[in-house]
Amino acid sequence: MMSIDEAIREFEEQRQSASTALDQIGQQMDDETRRIYVRRFEMAEWALSALYEKGMRENPNPLRPHALLQMNGQPVYVVPLDRVMNPRWNISGWCVLDCADDTPHKGALIPGVDEASRWPLWGYGKTWTAYRSKPREAADR
Repeated sequence: MMSIDEAIREFEEQRQSASTALDQIGQQMDDETRRIYVRRFEMAEWALSALYEKGMRENPNPLRPHALLQMNGQPVYVVPLDRVMNPRWNISGWCVLDCADDTPHKGALIPGVDEASRWPLWGYGKTWTAYRSKPREAADR
């Protein structure tokens, strides 16, 4: 089975090939041939768009701090960046972000653990990071 990266490379080559043909000899093509190349280019663009989206879902980028703050009250998938001294902080998993103005200890709440157990907001990017969806590497653990 072809990987996402292999499929992306294949469709990028098809898109480039169609684009080059249209640029170099498009004026000499009859209307039907030109339509075929335009359609081939468009289909490669659509396929690439879907593959990029699938790749982002399977291997998402960590949330930027401003995007994280906009997710207050929503689930995020937390991954520790480094092993920390306290073993309870070495947990990857779904948490609910709590960073409302009236919250004294902002951070990602760890479900099933006491209220005080949370990934503190001040540690974001230093000791933990968060994703909108579960990264593939975390799924393998």
